[in-house]
Amino acid sequence: MNIEATDNKDKYTKMGGYAIHKHKLYYKCILHLKYWRSRGMINSMKKAFPISFALQQILIYILENNSIDVDLLAELSFSDTILMETVLHKAKIIENLGYKRPKSVIIIEQIRHRLFILQGSIDAGNEGREIYKECLDLIEKLHTMDNLSNFDYFALKKVLKSV
Repeated sequence: MNIEATDNKDKYTKMGGYAIHKHKLYYKCILHLKYWRSRGMINSMKKAFPISFALQQILIYILENNSIDVDLLAELSFSDTILMETVLHKAKIIENLGYKRPKSVIIIEQIRHRLFILQGSIDAGNEGREIYKECLDLIEKLHTMDNLSNFDYFALKKVLKSV
């Protein structure tokens, strides 16, 4: 496996072909990547940007254990999943980790349960944009996992975006 920690004096930890800034990841929830050998910026990514707590936890787990925790994957939003897969693929470690996008019944049931809770929140009068955004994200996840037909997906998406 091509994941290893560097000297403590160095700010970066090797993650495949990339160098990841340890302090920013661990303490600030910021993803800051560079190329490992040259320490040059990666053209396709911003220099540094904030990430979700769930994505932070998965990246830390990967760095410390050289594997992926499937339970943590269930907490990722769809956009975080795509970002994580992109980073792992471009760092050339996705195959070494044996990563496959989760499609388990447990994850699907967790998504449905969360949608049920969000529906109750909306029915109770909470109409914050974050709730609708999370609903859209969960519906997109179900559609990507082939658990929601195209018709239902587009109908639900249209209803949620109109609110």
